[in-house]
Amino acid sequence: MEEKLEDFEYAYSIIKENYPFLEVNKRLHGVDWLGNKEEYIERIKKTGTDNEFIEEFGNIIRELNNGHTHVLHQDQFKWYYSVYTGSRSKNCS
Repeated sequence: MEEKLEDFEYAYSIIKENYPFLEVNKRLHGVDWLGNKEEYIERIKKTGTDNEFIEEFGNIIRELNNGHTHVLHQDQFKWYYSVYTGSRSKNCS
C-alpha cells in the first residue's frame, strides 16, 4: 500500500505542477481534481491487488477528462514504445 500511495503522490505532484487543463476540467466538467486528493487516496486504499490499483488509478486519471491523459495497459505501452522509438518493425514482445 505504501508504494501505491507513493505512486499516486508522485503522479499528483506532476499533474499539480504541470497539467495545464485543471481549471478547464473544473469549468467544463465540475471536477476539482486537485481538491479531490483525499477522496482519491481513500479509493486507492480500498484496492487490494496491483491490478485493482492500476484500474482505480486509471479511473482517477480519467477524471481529468482528457483523452490524451490516461494510464496505459502494459500491452499498450509496448505498442506506443515501438511507435515512438521507431522500432515498430522489430519484435517488441
